[in-house]
Formats: sequence, structure tokens, C-alpha cells
Amino acid sequence: MTLAVQRVENAGASVRASHVTRSFGAGAARIVAVDDLSFTVSPGAVVALRGASGSGKSTLLHLLAGIERPDSGELVVAGVDLGRATRRHLTQHRRRVGLVFQRFHLLPAMSVLDNVLAPVIPVRVTFDKAARARELLAAVGLAGRESAAPSQLSGGQQQRVAVARALIGSPALILADEPTGSLDSTTGTEIMDLLLRVAAERSTTMIIATHDEGVADACDYVISMRDGQIMAGEAARSA
Repeated sequence: MTLAVQRVENAGASVRASHVTRSFGAGAARIVAVDDLSFTVSPGAVVALRGASGSGKSTLLHLLAGIERPDSGELVVAGVDLGRATRRHLTQHRRRVGLVFQRFHLLPAMSVLDNVLAPVIPVRVTFDKAARARELLAAVGLAGRESAAPSQLSGGQQQRVAVARALIGSPALILADEPTGSLDSTTGTEIMDLLLRVAAERSTTMIIATHDEGVADACDYVISMRDGQIMAGEAARSA
């Protein structure tokens, strides 16, 4: 099934998938996690991926991030063909992608500031890394907590750090895997509002894997998956 998701007024990453398949294992043990997917996402769209556990959402996010490569088909993100890209081009692509996970994945031995800085520590950039990290922490409501350890923060605060970390490289694409799944409903709503504000203010394309109907309803579009395939796509609210 081919689905076109449109939004044209800003300049995040475009996504085009054509008959993309990704499987694991071989023979009778082979599992097809993503099965012949075709869809497009225009720059700046905010898209929810819905589906039960095992539907292929996380694998699709890994493909879009350049963590996994497709077995077949064509997957092009911001003009980069991820199935054929060299290692160098994949590394460059990953630097343009911001990742937000359900379990935060903060480094416990590092301060909040250093966690935000972690993705750009080995990268040569044209901006002051520490200054940008502090600016982002202030933007997510954590000014003054730069020296704190992750263990000193609530779950919602840790997810705010994760959002700031995802933004440090000014990504054109944010991929979020159940970003509110470990949070209570009030905190989850706050994090979702933050992500939507970031996407709007920074002209960022965002794709969010979620079980939460409220999260999906807040997105521009919904793509439903089952057994690695797209079942439906619809506008969740006016873009």
C-alpha cells in the first residue's frame, strides 16, 4: 500500500520508501519485520506510527535512522539512499537524525549537560557546543539542572533531557519510539506538547511510534501497521 503524507511549508527531511523489506533470521526461523512498505512523508510533517508490539514500528524507525539497512527496496531520507549509502554517508545521515526513546537511555555516570552534549562530542561543528546544550536545556524547562545526575531527575525531566539531546545536532528528522510510554498521562502530554512545539519551531519532520491514541491524535497524520505492513493512513488533524 502506498501512502503520501503531505506538508509543504517548511524544510525538514523528506522520506520516500518504495517496496522496503527487512527481515531477520533465515529459513523457517525468518521473521519479516518490515514487509514491502511504500510511503512518502513530505518535509515538516508530524507522523504517528501505530500498531501492536511486533508490528514493525521500531524496525522501521531503525531503518529510517540508518541503524539497519533494508534487505530490498529503496529508502531515501533527505536525498540519501540508505540502502546504498557508504558507511561515511550513513554516519553523516545519523548526525542529521534526532532519536528519542521510551527508556530515555541517558548515561548515568554523566551530568545532564554532558548527556545532551554526548552526540556532538566527537563531531566538528561551527557552534559552541556547551552554549547550545545550555540553551536547549533552558528551552525544555531544565535551566539550572545542568550539573545534576540523571538519577536526580523525575522520569519526565529525564525525557526532557533526551529531547534536548536529540536536538543538539539541529536534526532535519526526529524519530521517537514510544516517547511517552514510561510516563504518566500528565507528563506524557507535556512531553508530546514539547515535541510538537519543537517540530513546528524548528521545521523538523517527526515520526513517532506510539500505542497512545492521544499521541496519535496530536499528530498531522497516522500510519497504522500490522505484521510489517501499512494498513491505513489518515489525517489526524489539519496540517
